[in-house]
Amino acid sequence: MWVIKLAGLMASVPQFIDLPLLIEQRGELSGEFPLVSMPRLLELATSEDGCVSFDLTFGKDAQGIDFITGHYRASLQVKCQRCLTPINLNLTGKINLAVIENEAATGELPGFYEPLIHGSGRLSLPALLEDEIILTLPMAPLHLIAECPSGDLLREYATTRESPFAVLKGIKNK
Repeated sequence: MWVIKLAGLMASVPQFIDLPLLIEQRGELSGEFPLVSMPRLLELATSEDGCVSFDLTFGKDAQGIDFITGHYRASLQVKCQRCLTPINLNLTGKINLAVIENEAATGELPGFYEPLIHGSGRLSLPALLEDEIILTLPMAPLHLIAECPSGDLLREYATTRESPFAVLKGIKNK
């Protein structure tokens, strides 16, 4: 069994990988990509600073399903949707993909796999990681209220409304 460890052997991780070869050899990849190598993620960020590090394992499971498993860590800066100032996001996530050739095979996958429809041999590693990160980004990233520059305004203009069910509670107690 061949294991490919790229983190210590090369200065940079390849942009494209030979997916069937890595699956056949049960390869492992570890490395880091700068945020600038992920254009769709960069559009959502407020700064080019940031990186994505990852550890991936490729192989074939007991059912004969080609898979990619692992995890990533991403650090990027986005806009707080409350105050529109930058907020640092540190994201971590797991990757558990079944590599399939067409959409028809998705119904046969065990529930713990997400499908990755891939027809050719080469796979863009930054694009794969970018897809996974975009799927896990919060819809509306926000500072904690205590840390938000607009937190004072929020506290000043916060209204406390009585629950509409408070009247029912009074009736129940009678």
